[in-house]
Amino acid sequence: MVRSFDDDRIEGSLFLLDSRENTGVAENPKILSTVLIYSETDASTDSHTRANSNFSEQVKDLVLNIHMILSDTVKLKEFANDFEMTIDLMYRVAKGYQTNPDLR
Repeated sequence: MVRSFDDDRIEGSLFLLDSRENTGVAENPKILSTVLIYSETDASTDSHTRANSNFSEQVKDLVLNIHMILSDTVKLKEFANDFEMTIDLMYRVAKGYQTNPDLR
């Protein structure tokens, strides 16, 4: 299997996202947008080997799903006193994990 430099950058960006335990979530959208940029660059430069692959679309769906899960998780603290909103947010987070088994 031949890996490109962009694949390594995507993997590195995802590692940075995963390793940010004690920091705020302010950097997460920047990291996720970086992953999107690298996946689009990788798909356009290596189009002849990925002709039948929808890699860039899958990465985009994954990044949007991660962003939604993270933002809803942050909102859980904000709406801790609002029972109905908390339930709605928990449902959205659960649905986000359900549609992407790799995140579980």
